Amino acid sequence: MKFQQLLLVAALLVASGPVSAYYLPGTYPQEFAKGSKIEVEANSLVSSETEIPYRYYRMPFCKPVGGVKKASSTVNPGTILLGIRINNSPYSFSVMEETKTKVVCQGEDYPGGAYTALTSKEVKTLKEKIRDQYRVRLILDNLPITTYDLELDPESVRPGYEVGYKLKDKYYVNNHLMFKVLVHESDGRYSRVAGDASLEAAAASDLAGRKMLAGETPGGAAEKLYMIVGFEVVACSIAREPGKPLANVPCPQSYEDPSAPKAQEVKEGARIVYTYDVYWDTSDITWASRWDAYLRMPGGRVHWFSILNSLMVVVVMSCIVALITLRTIRRDLAHYEALLSGWKMVGGDVFRAPPDTLSLAVQVGSGVQILASAGVTLLFASLGFLSPAARGSLLTAALAMYLLLSVAAGAAAVWLWGVANRTYEGWHKVCWRVACFFPGVTVAVLTVLNMFLWYTGSAGTIPLGFFFSIIFLWLLVSIPLAYGGGALAARRDIAPWPSRTNQIPRHIPAPHWASHPLVLFVAAGLLPFGTIFVELYFAMTSLWQGYFYYIFGFLALVAALTLIITIEVSIVCTYVQLCAEDYLWWWRSYHRGGSVAAYVAIYSVGFLFNTLHNLSGFVPVVLYLAYTGLMAWCMFLASGTIGFLSSYLFTYKIFESVCWRVACFFPGVTVAVLTVLNMFLWYTGSAGTIPLGFFFSIIFLWLLVSIPLAYGGGALAARRDIAPWPSRTNQIPRHIPAPHWASHPLVLFVAAGLLPFGTIFVELYFAMTSLWQGYFYYIFGFLALVAALTLIITIEVSIVCTYVQLCAEDYLWWWRSYHRGGSVAAYVAIYSVGFLFNTLHNLSGFVPVVLYLAYTGLMAWCMFLASGTIGFLSSYLFTYKIFESVKAD
Repeated sequence: MKFQQLLLVAALLVASGPVSAYYLPGTYPQEFAKGSKIEVEANSLVSSETEIPYRYYRMPFCKPVGGVKKASSTVNPGTILLGIRINNSPYSFSVMEETKTKVVCQGEDYPGGAYTALTSKEVKTLKEKIRDQYRVRLILDNLPITTYDLELDPESVRPGYEVGYKLKDKYYVNNHLMFKVLVHESDGRYSRVAGDASLEAAAASDLAGRKMLAGETPGGAAEKLYMIVGFEVVACSIAREPGKPLANVPCPQSYEDPSAPKAQEVKEGARIVYTYDVYWDTSDITWASRWDAYLRMPGGRVHWFSILNSLMVVVVMSCIVALITLRTIRRDLAHYEALLSGWKMVGGDVFRAPPDTLSLAVQVGSGVQILASAGVTLLFASLGFLSPAARGSLLTAALAMYLLLSVAAGAAAVWLWGVANRTYEGWHKVCWRVACFFPGVTVAVLTVLNMFLWYTGSAGTIPLGFFFSIIFLWLLVSIPLAYGGGALAARRDIAPWPSRTNQIPRHIPAPHWASHPLVLFVAAGLLPFGTIFVELYFAMTSLWQGYFYYIFGFLALVAALTLIITIEVSIVCTYVQLCAEDYLWWWRSYHRGGSVAAYVAIYSVGFLFNTLHNLSGFVPVVLYLAYTGLMAWCMFLASGTIGFLSSYLFTYKIFESVCWRVACFFPGVTVAVLTVLNMFLWYTGSAGTIPLGFFFSIIFLWLLVSIPLAYGGGALAARRDIAPWPSRTNQIPRHIPAPHWASHPLVLFVAAGLLPFGTIFVELYFAMTSLWQGYFYYIFGFLALVAALTLIITIEVSIVCTYVQLCAEDYLWWWRSYHRGGSVAAYVAIYSVGFLFNTLHNLSGFVPVVLYLAYTGLMAWCMFLASGTIGFLSSYLFTYKIFESVKAD
């Protein structure tokens, strides 16, 4: 059924993972000798008009002589839930041997080689399936049949062929099939690898009269072997008389052609003669790429433009978040006591336990489980391990991951329960609720829908035994793992809140319209939905209209972007809410994070009326709405969890410490700039484009090495005793007189950078000439000497400028000493622009100039941070020592 696919895609859209994928076919190549017998298998019939699958032999089709048998190798939880029911069929081929007008109905059950006279019930069934445009899905060597010409590289391929057609109020069945099998010649390498090792040994030892190996002819020459790489069909309707000789009649180009043979009408009492032709053709398509046509998705450029658009949104939102965290909050923290307003007013209430903590803990735990299972499944899918050739493997893997990661749900739910209530008492009921919440509701809904499917006789009906198997696994695996995760979480100490919670809740003022909860809810879902809606369209089109969906590289990239945007939007909305002195952020951050699901639900309804407008019947519409509703709910839990956790960390950190800002400041801005530049390089096709995998490797190292080390350094520094100031700080700041022009901050800033720049500009010229004109630069001895001289000069200039400033009775030396130390970067930036117009005047094109300015801008910013730090530290030591010496009071 479609829900399981939709549920998986919905969860994958909000999870992170790798973005590059390669193809693993999933089954071992089969080689066939000429004349080898191959049996065709029959899958369930499907239709985009009803979305209800039916078994192949529910139709009045001929059965094999030996009876109908299930293909047991394809039975797994995924195929059962998706309604995939594969059986043998009466179609049998001989490799590279043409067959014309072969009768399908064989045996005593079909006298005259025709199906028995159609009953009124069978006529009704056939007409319904023809009207609903049901498609027959045959399989040859695990390859689905299609009516498309695979050698013409079609933009997309839809498996199967239609049961029949309607013309002038009459129904006709496609009873004649012209099969075309594409084969690729092979040298037998796969057969040798999979062959009998004992036979090889016997052949090697008995040289005089050895046995003939597979793939050899009696003459000793190797026989040609073939691999099936395409399975095409042309289906048509041809009326034939049972028991009479069959003429070889090809399918007509058009049903309205006057020279076309009479078609087989569907009517009561008619005996249908099913026939088929088999044609073989060699192809350049290799076995490894035989699925490419089926998996190809249209709109490749649309995918990339959507992703680039989302990247720009990420950059803009990153800048907004950086502005909030690195400017507004830093300024507010610097004047916490003096500017007691905005978000600082709710410090005594911001960590107050939310209402209905149990429900929040259960929903967040369920969201963590969905995110984790979807992330792991997407990882394997992006790496190509979950091939469409292994039917049902994707959904089976997702179910297995969901069951095993119940431990994450239990741990997350109990952790949140303890953090909010400041105690783990009653954690057992949290584990029980989180283990039953999402699976219980989903199973209940599927049970009701299964009754509808059972009533219609659909192949998508979930067998009762499978239902009990799922419940059995739920009881023996999922629930114990949830309790195990909860037990681990309950052993952890509860960290204290950064601020004390008041006993009496403070009054929440009426919000401005821009910070109204409903406005923030509506706004929070817009950007995440704008990121996913293009990919959502392609995913839903594929799943609901019978195409394969296999572009997990795009899906992973969209999921990562959606994750980032959801985090950033949640942080901004929570900051706006706290600034409005509204401390009820727990539930609202969760709802805002999940607001994208509301847009997905609305989009699904629009998709029903616009794209699936032919969906007819009460049951199909109910099934569609139920499945998409569950999909939207799944997205709500997952994205709501992302929104809550990001808001929780943000709120905790702004009231706690600044270590994480140090770890993210320079790397974050640099990676953001390089991401934008990388888009330009990718657009030009440059070899300088940074691979996406390397980007994720850098981010991975940043998260696992840089940030923990920054926290480690901060922890070491926090253990040191704080030395007392040499002099007492007055409670009331003193007045700063107007400065003389020689001690004006701007004059000192300009003067402070001159001497350091005069020290480096010659070496800077040689370095930039080498780097930008293709020469090697290797005079690091000179560079080290210049760097040492610049360090000394920067220290001396900073001390002199700070002394001049203090003599002017200006005590605001902290920031100004840092800016004066970094002023040399302003000269470097100006010099870089001059170097562009004088030395690199032949540099042409928008992209090269943008790259040059961006790279030199990053270089100048790096110098500003480094030399500014030198200026500040030297001024700090100088100021501390001179006041320590005089013992001023």
